[in-house]
Amino acid sequence: MRGATEKVAIPGHTGLDLAGVLHSPEGSVVKGTLVFCHCFTCSKDYKLLVWLARELVQKSYRVLRFDFTGLGNSKGEFRDSTLSTDVLDLIEVVNWLERRGNTVAGLLGHSLGGTVAILGAGQLSAVKPVIVMGTSHDPERVTRLLDQKGWQTLRDKGYVAVRVGGQELPFSRKFVQDLKAHSLKETVFSWDNALLIVHGTADSIVPLSSAEELFEAAGYPKAFVSIPGADHLFVNNRSQASNIATIIDQWVQLNGGKG
Repeated sequence: MRGATEKVAIPGHTGLDLAGVLHSPEGSVVKGTLVFCHCFTCSKDYKLLVWLARELVQKSYRVLRFDFTGLGNSKGEFRDSTLSTDVLDLIEVVNWLERRGNTVAGLLGHSLGGTVAILGAGQLSAVKPVIVMGTSHDPERVTRLLDQKGWQTLRDKGYVAVRVGGQELPFSRKFVQDLKAHSLKETVFSWDNALLIVHGTADSIVPLSSAEELFEAAGYPKAFVSIPGADHLFVNNRSQASNIATIIDQWVQLNGGKG
């Protein structure tokens, strides 16, 4: 059973609406509310997030998937977005849930969405469990999307069109500069959150070694789970979604997530 789904509109950091989908389990028992952060230039409707939301609803979680500003069905301009503004969006989402009586039990992020989840958790003292999937220890890794010509255009014009996942989106100088302001390793070293890292052994975008470096930097409690044969997007391993959801469930319960 997939439970009930509700389309929601949440004021983001700009005041414009972020589009979201709230999954709720059947019955009165809810273990907690989990918030999902999608990868760079992706959306809340990315397959991995939908699969995990459905699996976790069956385990009695409420799950919110949402689009960051200027992506998916959310309003605003992506060209004005940075890692910092994505974190602000996440904080607004968590605050919105809490105003509705839903204490957030954990944050989950895929790829650069994992970076947002880590940085956001560092500013949300009530949220302890954090789960990241396919996330690099170095946020600046995303700039590898730019070739020499792209870097030159960025320097000259302040923006460059980058093709990711079949779509072209503006990559701004402000976005690149903002990446330099964040250190994931310092964040996870100094916080008291519970970090679960899930990474595919066949990830060619973010190597396993990068996730291992993030893990080494983090304080306890922490755990690392490698998924055999999974790539960066995890779409080649649909059968593992149920197993990953079970691991997430156990991690959240072990670390006190309750909503």
